[in-house]
Amino acid sequence: MIQQFKLEELSDIANNTMARKEGSSKPKVALSFELTRSHLLKLNKVQAEITETYMEEVVDSKKKYKRNKKKKEEEAKKKEEEKKKEEEKKEDGEKAEETEEKKEDAAEGDEKKEDAAEGEEKKEDAATEGDEKKEGEAEEEKKEEEKKEEEEEKKEYKEVKKPHNYYAKVNEKNIGVRTLSTK
Repeated sequence: MIQQFKLEELSDIANNTMARKEGSSKPKVALSFELTRSHLLKLNKVQAEITETYMEEVVDSKKKYKRNKKKKEEEAKKKEEEKKKEEEKKEDGEKAEETEEKKEDAAEGDEKKEDAAEGEEKKEDAATEGDEKKEGEAEEEKKEEEKKEEEEEKKEYKEVKKPHNYYAKVNEKNIGVRTLSTK
């Protein structure tokens, strides 16, 4: 035996957490040699490559844009609905005040006006209950549409391979060899 190369770091690389990770390949070792002037081999570089394989979600930029656009539209609709509800509450409060004034006037002697005011309140209450039912149905329809859209936009995954390279130090030992030098 003329030469001896010690590559102790290779065992550390093989026992690395990346090498033990699920979906990782076994280490692939590449050795780079050079022939010296003395006709001996010199080990220049030792490289170990471990390829990690994992699944990654494919995000289409068009779908992403559509999702963001839909979210913005939904938020705008919610804000409009809230404003309408607040306006209705204000109008209901004003009508309630008007009906109270009418009741006071009616209490002085007009029972017919009182009955008419109560009839209006009942109609308003019935109308608001009908609106609430319509809103509930509309919300259910929206939820069903969202479920259908989600089914259409099923997530797609692709297999991704990511290489990890590690380099090892070389301990070279020449046994009984005379080397030529350029000095």
